[in-house]
Amino acid sequence: MHFINTPAATFRLVNFLYSFNFFYKPFHKYKYLLIALILLYFSIDKFFRLFNNHTLYKEQKMSVMQFIIFILLAYGITNIIVFGSIFKEFRDFFEKNNPNFFGMLFTCPLCLSTWVGFFLSSVFIYFNLYTPMSSYGLDFLPLIIFFDGCLTSGCVWLIHTLQEKLEV
Repeated sequence: MHFINTPAATFRLVNFLYSFNFFYKPFHKYKYLLIALILLYFSIDKFFRLFNNHTLYKEQKMSVMQFIIFILLAYGITNIIVFGSIFKEFRDFFEKNNPNFFGMLFTCPLCLSTWVGFFLSSVFIYFNLYTPMSSYGLDFLPLIIFFDGCLTSGCVWLIHTLQEKLEV
């Protein structure tokens, strides 16, 4: 999608969506939110392309040690937030005030590790470091971040399950 990172191309995309009645009645009230999200994505993508000197879009290789560090970093952050005594009051506050989303998020290692993966992937990309999925030559930034979050979640859950089995 290298051709769409200009203001004129973004404007053409929004007009294209309007021309096909994309914002028909059920979605009409969300049209400005969708336009804002489209513009936000393209501006973030343009930001990463400018300040990272296009290195995100070149084929990069991540070493095994970098991958292990990425996963252990995510596991450590997840473990501290979900099980650490430092965040106990924080978890209790969200369990009491918003038990559906944040209460479940901060007590479930599988749930939180996904968001930790999204965060770590974004930070690594911002600082021009390799992420697991950028090593495969993906050039669609949201897809890289999403797959890194899913991979992180699976690896953290695997480590957590192994740890629980070894404790018994």
